[in-house]
Amino acid sequence: MRLKRLDVMGFKSFADRLDLDFVDGVSAVVGPNGSGKSNIADAIRWVLGEQNAKNLRGAKMEDVIFSGSATRKAVNFAAVTLTLDNQDGYFPMEFTEIAITRRVFRSGDSEYLINNKPCRLKDITELFMDSGLGKEAYSIIGQGRIEEILSTRSEDRRGIFEEAAGIVKFKARKKEAQKKMADAETNMTRVKDILAEIGAQMEPLEADAKKEKIYRERLEEATYWQTVLLVGEIDQLLNRRERLSRELVGLQEGVNEIDQQLQTHEGQMKESKEAADRFDQTMQQVADALLEATKFVEQSEADRRVTFERQENALKRADAIRLSFDRILAEQEETNRELEQTQGTLTTLQQEYETAKARLASEQAALDATGNLSTMTQEVQTLRSELFEAMRYQATQRNEEKNGLAQLEQLESKAQRMHSECEKNEQAWQEASSLKATLEKACESIALEITKVKEQQEQLRTQREQEEQAFSVLLQQERAVEQRVHSARSRLKTLQDLQEDREGFASGPKSVLQAHQKGRLPGIEGAIADLLVVQKDHEIAMETALGGAMQQIVVKTEGDARKAIDYLKKNQLGRATFLPMQTIKGRRLSPHELQMVKSAKGFVGIAADLVTIDSRYRPIFDNLLGSIIIATNLVEASALASVLQHRIRVVTLEGDVVNPGGSMTGGATARKGVGLLGRTREIEQLVQDVQQLDQELQLITLQKEQLSAKHVEQAKIATEVDLQWQLLLAKEQDKKHELMRVSLSLQNLTQQRDIWIIEREAMAQDKADLLVKHEFCQANVTQAQEQVSRLEQAIADLEAKMKAVAEVQSDQQDRITLLRVEVGQKEQAMIGAKQLLQKISKDQTDLHHEMETMLRDQQLVAQQIAQLRDELQQCDERCQQAETNRALKMAELEGMREQRETLIRVVDQAESRVTRLRQEVQKAQNAMHENEIARNRLEVELQTKVDSLRDDFHLGIELAREKYAVGSDLTEVRAKATRLRKSLADFEQVRHGAIEEFERLQERYHFLQSEETDLELARTQLLELIAAIEKEMEVRFLDVFEQVREHFQRVFVSLFGGGKADILLENPMFPLTSGIEIVAEPPGKKMQTLSLLSGGERALTALSLLFAILSVRPVPFCVLDEVEAALDEANVSRFASYLKEFSQQTQFIVITHRRGTMEAADVLYGVTMQEMGVSKLVSVRVTDEDAVRV
Repeated sequence: MRLKRLDVMGFKSFADRLDLDFVDGVSAVVGPNGSGKSNIADAIRWVLGEQNAKNLRGAKMEDVIFSGSATRKAVNFAAVTLTLDNQDGYFPMEFTEIAITRRVFRSGDSEYLINNKPCRLKDITELFMDSGLGKEAYSIIGQGRIEEILSTRSEDRRGIFEEAAGIVKFKARKKEAQKKMADAETNMTRVKDILAEIGAQMEPLEADAKKEKIYRERLEEATYWQTVLLVGEIDQLLNRRERLSRELVGLQEGVNEIDQQLQTHEGQMKESKEAADRFDQTMQQVADALLEATKFVEQSEADRRVTFERQENALKRADAIRLSFDRILAEQEETNRELEQTQGTLTTLQQEYETAKARLASEQAALDATGNLSTMTQEVQTLRSELFEAMRYQATQRNEEKNGLAQLEQLESKAQRMHSECEKNEQAWQEASSLKATLEKACESIALEITKVKEQQEQLRTQREQEEQAFSVLLQQERAVEQRVHSARSRLKTLQDLQEDREGFASGPKSVLQAHQKGRLPGIEGAIADLLVVQKDHEIAMETALGGAMQQIVVKTEGDARKAIDYLKKNQLGRATFLPMQTIKGRRLSPHELQMVKSAKGFVGIAADLVTIDSRYRPIFDNLLGSIIIATNLVEASALASVLQHRIRVVTLEGDVVNPGGSMTGGATARKGVGLLGRTREIEQLVQDVQQLDQELQLITLQKEQLSAKHVEQAKIATEVDLQWQLLLAKEQDKKHELMRVSLSLQNLTQQRDIWIIEREAMAQDKADLLVKHEFCQANVTQAQEQVSRLEQAIADLEAKMKAVAEVQSDQQDRITLLRVEVGQKEQAMIGAKQLLQKISKDQTDLHHEMETMLRDQQLVAQQIAQLRDELQQCDERCQQAETNRALKMAELEGMREQRETLIRVVDQAESRVTRLRQEVQKAQNAMHENEIARNRLEVELQTKVDSLRDDFHLGIELAREKYAVGSDLTEVRAKATRLRKSLADFEQVRHGAIEEFERLQERYHFLQSEETDLELARTQLLELIAAIEKEMEVRFLDVFEQVREHFQRVFVSLFGGGKADILLENPMFPLTSGIEIVAEPPGKKMQTLSLLSGGERALTALSLLFAILSVRPVPFCVLDEVEAALDEANVSRFASYLKEFSQQTQFIVITHRRGTMEAADVLYGVTMQEMGVSKLVSVRVTDEDAVRV
């Protein structure tokens, strides 16, 4: 596999389409700085999936789109296509050529394609994973990033080794397995909670099921003996009828014809009844199917409501993301406007700065052109010296007396002037001394202030550390509270689900309550367990006292109770007990009995008084609990029962019972969770706990905000203190400079005073000399006078010229000073504008990162909404189909009801005909009136027994006679049947449907146990999978590590021309997490860590590691961007030699400035900017004679 072609359009400086064909070997990209050659490496990195704009030398991803130049407009999108030759099947795809394309638009949209087919970024990442290629692999080394291979943290160096070892994909699988294991543990926690709830319900339900089983066995036995009794009585009646028939043989001959008709119609009537019975069975099957269809409709509607609510939540979240997105866009627009304004201001300031500098240079040149004032001054001094000499010579030539007097007066005048200057000098010296003392005190005062400011800075630093520590504590508290909130909400959700499903209720009460919730049964107030509130300490006692009555249902009237019972019968939903409010009357202990037990030890209270209920239900709860006493323990309960002579039921707080009559019930109960009474209380408690925890979270959040605000305020104060410290330092520096200036001035004044003392001594000597030479100067007065006149005229002319030049230069110097001030102000303004630009750029970067986060969230929410819409559509379809099925069943049932009414009318008509025929027979047998009456009575009694046998026991007489033959005396059978009926009547209240409910709950319990086992098995398998992955990763990593280590030692010696280096694991016992340490010893140096190497040595060491990895795990192509920039010529030659050596198995694209690298290249690509801001490409094959422009 090799890199075949790179197509670029609108990417960075490549405004025009660029088609770049690569050849095998080494391809070098050259060009001047800023020409855009590194943009080729950025394009390859970008198309391979790079998402960090900073790695592409940009602030945001839109920066990769060509932004225009002085002559070109910006484009709206950038596109890069990387074509790979896959003829050797390097990638597991059926294509021999693979084209990876990435596009990005200014709107922020982007797309990825493989062979012009849309795909995901994940597909591209997985395609290049563990191949040595990709955006983070070692096959692309960006500009100035070669030393990043040698990261300062040993743990960060693992990435390149893991990529070379090919374990990146294993790490991804391990991470996915760990996520699945976390999900499995969460599911296990929920399953265990539900198991605990179901386990708490199974024991009382099992007791009710056993009780119902005993009841059913007795009922079956009573039914058996009742059937035997009916069969015996029917046989007796048949025998009596036979006797009467024999007596009436003679009489029946006259009425045979009527009897035959009667028998015929009776047969027809029987057939009609049997047909009606069969039709009732069919109709019951249809009703059952209708019930199932109704249940399916309700379940489908519930699923749809849940899906709809999830969709609404997702839409609300999408709206919130859009609002945040709009806010970020507004902030981006505002920062863009500020950026444009600041850039405009900076441009204006730069122009004004250049203009001011030009004016300053012009004024300076003009000043220089006016002439050298110092030269003129020297000339004046020279002329004055000559004049002085001439005048002295003239004075010397005057007569001795006049000349001597004049010279003496001149010396005297000069002495006076010197005395005046000495006094001024002394005054200036005193002032300088005083100023020096003042400045020294000021410096000491400023030093004290600086010390105070430093102490304040230290206090602020200490406060900041304390606030950060407090903030860390708040974060830990917040995490702990969030965990408690999560646990409480999970438990609350579980209990609410159980409460909503009416878990623990029998099928009958559950069906009635659910039907009431759906508006099908009016007048339902609720179950007993839902209508009372009990303290936690009394829950066990109340559950024991109420027993099955907790599931009894309170209704308003008896009519409401009958409707509910008809509903249960009609739909075959079980049985339930109803308590009409208008019928049930309260019953309580008498005042005398209450007074007897109130003072007894262990008396807790009357059960009815220990519950909180609505006053409307007081009679019902008085009826159920008004005569039950609650005691603390079984011993005291027995004592209380004895006080009342065992007439009243006493229940202890632990659930033991002393029954009326003296029997006791008690023992251990496996109470794994809350019961029906405690569930509502625990839900309310959990709601309060969640609210309290939310308040704690809000308080912690408030404290965090207060700490953050305080931190911001402290930061402002710290900034002000730092500014004050800087101002004091500047002030101290100014004072020191001024003190130094005053000290120098004082030193100069002292030196000047010493000079004047020497001059006074010289003047005294001059006065003596004048007296001596006075006699020799009078002769040449005329000649001297001419020379004096000439010199005076020259001095006057030169001084006039100097005055004119001085006036001109003074004006120019003032302008130059103003211009220098203006230039300094412009420069300071430019610095401020540049700092503002940096702040705005940082704000834009932050907004871009926030925008990327919003975009990712928006995509996830959009996917979720689309998925929920599909699910909602599927739910609608299921609801519609279920509703249609239910409507069909209802229509079928209505049709069958009409048919049943027709059959009933047929049966009624047959019975009417039979009755009419019997009346005719009676009229025809007037002579046998008494006998006929007896026979008719016998027939009626016999028919009653047969109907009872058929209606109550669903048996015909023949089948009943075969199955229930009378084996003993009928009197004994009747006594036994009567005794069994009485025992059933005396039987305690039975919870009907408890057996089926227990079986269903037990089946669910076993199912959840199997689910728990499966989850535990899945967790074990995931742990084994993770261990296997880690083992495979360790084997592969160590194998590749040793190979890279061996090659690194060899390549290092070759590239450095000696020395040695090594790669070591910091913790060999844990190779998958151990840091990697690299040590190097260049020739002539000691072994040392990487941080002590020079820049060139670090770069060459990094290249040694890169070539070592390529030796172990070659990659199809490698992009190197100015990686040899820090190397000298000799090392560049070694680097180029290695490139040529490795180019046999790896295709290199090298961006370089170095001659040695260019000489090793097979093809040179030149990048230029013939048009400002737009890059062009020129390629040269080294073996060709002429350049070929692409």
